[in-house]
Amino acid sequence: MVDKFLEKPKATETTSRLGVIGKYIITPEVFDYIEHSRGTASKDGELRLADAFAAMVSDRDIYGLELEGDRYDTGDKFGFLKATIDYALDREDLGPQLLSFMKTRVENMK
Repeated sequence: MVDKFLEKPKATETTSRLGVIGKYIITPEVFDYIEHSRGTASKDGELRLADAFAAMVSDRDIYGLELEGDRYDTGDKFGFLKATIDYALDREDLGPQLLSFMKTRVENMK
């Protein structure tokens, strides 16, 4: 169960190393919380789901699921490349060809 929900917390705000990857199963009540957060909208007027979750934590149970595996920041150019390469290397139809290309590419860099 989640006991606190912080968007982009500072290191001093939490000891948790868990993060949200942006996939949610929500109930209709979340829209009430979004509507009530209208007074705390961001500078650009955006109403954030994270703000609704933060308010909901004090009123009701919110659950999270810890997943094992690799996480990529695909909003970052290098993170996107790593995800793409790892995904391709794991595919039977692409992996061997990509690995061969990468080996040749690295050898020619010397």
